Amino acid sequence: MVDELFAGYFSLPEAAEYLRVHHETVARLVRARHLRAIKRGGRWWVKAEDLENFAMTYEGRPGRPIGQAHEDQQALP
Repeated sequence: MVDELFAGYFSLPEAAEYLRVHHETVARLVRARHLRAIKRGGRWWVKAEDLENFAMTYEGRPGRPIGQAHEDQQALP
């Protein structure tokens, strides 16, 4: 039933997977109103169209490339 009600919507964990970021990052984007979402049944939902539009312009935060170790950490073999 939930699948039928929210067809065309992503939960926050699903949106995070789509954007390839942590789910808390998506929650912050929603709280900051950078990403539109609705709350139903105690969960946040992002419309697929809104997520796709957001993904086209989202650059994320500048930082280390994925997989690169911090200076004080040893790189994994």
